Amino acid sequence: MWIVPQWQRLVNLQIAIGLFANGILANCPSVLAQIKPDNTLGQENSVINKVDNLKDLITGGATRGANLFHSFDNFNVGTGKSVYFANPGGIENILTRVTGGNASNILGKLGVEGTANLFLINPQGIYFGKDASLDIKGSFTATTADAIKLGESGLFSATEPAKSNLLNIQPGALFANAIKNQQAKIENQANLITGKDLKFVSSNINSSGVLSAPHGKIELASTGNIQINQLTAQVARLTANQNIHYGNISIVADDNTADSSINPILSLTAGKQITGTGNITTTAPGLLVNLQAKDNINIKDISSKGGNINIISENGDIITRILDTTYNIYQTTTIDIDEGGTFTGFGEFTFNSDLIDPIKEVKVRLSASNVISNSRITLYSSVLFLRLINSTENNLANFQDTLLTDSGSTPISSGSTPFNGIFQPDEPLAILNRRNPNGTWNLSIFSYENNNSANTAPTVYKAGDIAPWGIATGTQLIITTSRSLGAGGNVNLKAGGKISTGDINSSSNVNAGLINLKTNDNITTGNINSSSILGNGGNIALITNKGNITTRNLDSSTYSQVRNTGNGGGMTLSAGGDITTQNLDSSSSSDSGNAGNGGGMTLSAGGNITTQNLNSSSFSDSGIAGNGGRMILSAGGDITTQNLDSSSSSFSGTAGNGGGMALSAGENITTQTLNSSSVTSFSASELGNTGNGGGMTLTAGGDISTQDLNSSSFSRKEQ
Repeated sequence: MWIVPQWQRLVNLQIAIGLFANGILANCPSVLAQIKPDNTLGQENSVINKVDNLKDLITGGATRGANLFHSFDNFNVGTGKSVYFANPGGIENILTRVTGGNASNILGKLGVEGTANLFLINPQGIYFGKDASLDIKGSFTATTADAIKLGESGLFSATEPAKSNLLNIQPGALFANAIKNQQAKIENQANLITGKDLKFVSSNINSSGVLSAPHGKIELASTGNIQINQLTAQVARLTANQNIHYGNISIVADDNTADSSINPILSLTAGKQITGTGNITTTAPGLLVNLQAKDNINIKDISSKGGNINIISENGDIITRILDTTYNIYQTTTIDIDEGGTFTGFGEFTFNSDLIDPIKEVKVRLSASNVISNSRITLYSSVLFLRLINSTENNLANFQDTLLTDSGSTPISSGSTPFNGIFQPDEPLAILNRRNPNGTWNLSIFSYENNNSANTAPTVYKAGDIAPWGIATGTQLIITTSRSLGAGGNVNLKAGGKISTGDINSSSNVNAGLINLKTNDNITTGNINSSSILGNGGNIALITNKGNITTRNLDSSTYSQVRNTGNGGGMTLSAGGDITTQNLDSSSSSDSGNAGNGGGMTLSAGGNITTQNLNSSSFSDSGIAGNGGRMILSAGGDITTQNLDSSSSSFSGTAGNGGGMALSAGENITTQTLNSSSVTSFSASELGNTGNGGGMTLTAGGDISTQDLNSSSFSRKEQ
């Protein structure tokens, strides 16, 4: 869903703002009188009480139900000083106006001795120095507005105090009110933290410090520009008639849990441009990110933990780096391999750990001695044989409780005790047996002499054994798995100009998110991943009516080693110009479960189509394979591809139908192998069933050049 335009709303706000007078005394710490009440409240004037040389307490004021009103000619807080408002019982809102002609300089601490919300109104401007701070358990609102409306008939005015009508009514939400065009501003250099919400409303807002509302919302509204350095809140809404520039934005949840009572939202709406030099991150699951500008949007990374990302530039370009809507958590399981006792040479161990989630990382902790030259240590399962260490150098290397990880590759130094190297597998490390989802782990250590047959193997120690170096830690398999807490969020980008992104990731262990990019100009992306492990891959749509599409790898596949999978996500690429991609994968596959259907692909270009491998197949080793996805490529110019696969195949189960292919070019078609077959290659008990091979149509205004074309249906039974 696209974001509804909002910046026009600022001009209809209901707060009247006067003209700028003397401005902010940002560079003048020695201000006029620190705090001076005016006489506008009569017998209910504010009273300044000096607690000590460093602290003032403000009492008095006009009480109207849950509202307490204060009025000052000047209001400042000196460096190293603190000013607190008393919070009588029953008071929920403390409204403070400044009627004199000077800006307020908050250089020390501003607080409330209670839980009431504090409003500070000064039409001449508000400045927070680098040493300023807030001690406010409730919400804090600062504004350069002339007045705040109180319901339909109440008014608390700083420029026309005599017209004020103080009522026992909740102060109007500033973001539903409005600002006229004036020059007073709010400037912050400090680290400002509130107990609940933090709101600034002004003609211009500039925060080079930090704004933080970890238990509430931050709302900033400006008729001019908003510039912030760092912001942290559960919800953040920034609205500017002109430009928004941000540094780092962090959206958080109470205790970083998924059951926060506030739905995490970040909304930036600008009448002109949005620029970001920092990243948008979150600890809150399901962050909704809405960015909308009339002109260019140029930002860096966004991470939303399963929430949707919507970015719209009505007339300008969208330029981003990484957009990530995935939400995975990682947990580590340690399996003590040596619980059965000390072993030498070779050991096979079956464990019963719940490892249904994708394996992120595998480490092996090994305690061994007397590993002589040319020794070999291997780790394998029934589906993959993987050598951890090819050979040692020289003689008598001890592996003293060594942790071997899959994060790099380091040679083994001569006779090292302990060995501090690491291994790098050539393929993902398989530790699950296809027939035994509980897992089988095998370790073998053999010593070779002169690259000949194996001799006596080294000794591998269990935990607690006496080893040459002391007490052994033992041999362990340490597995880190990832688990999605929900579907991947959707990514929607819509621009009047070009779209240029880094990598986009909406993958999930369950259903992946949708990715939609639409413009009339060029689309350029990095890798796009909307793949899934147990659910459906997310659809990917890149559409430009007039421009070119240039991408790297696109992946909307779904794969599981031991479970059933869903369908691959469909891919649609439509360009008025050329389409240039790397590999596209919308397949569905499962090693020991059933596979869904391939997602299918449609590529349509007014110019040329140039791709690498396209895969929309369905494959299952021992289960049922779905149908291959249909592939349609249509170009006004040339079509140049590598291999295309829309087949359906099963090693020992049932195969579906091939997806079929249709290639149509105004000029030439050049391809490698095209495969739209249906194949059951092996059935141990009975004849495996196959579907139909998919049809193939190649039409060109020029030449057609291909390699192998396969649209067969085949089944083979063991003899």
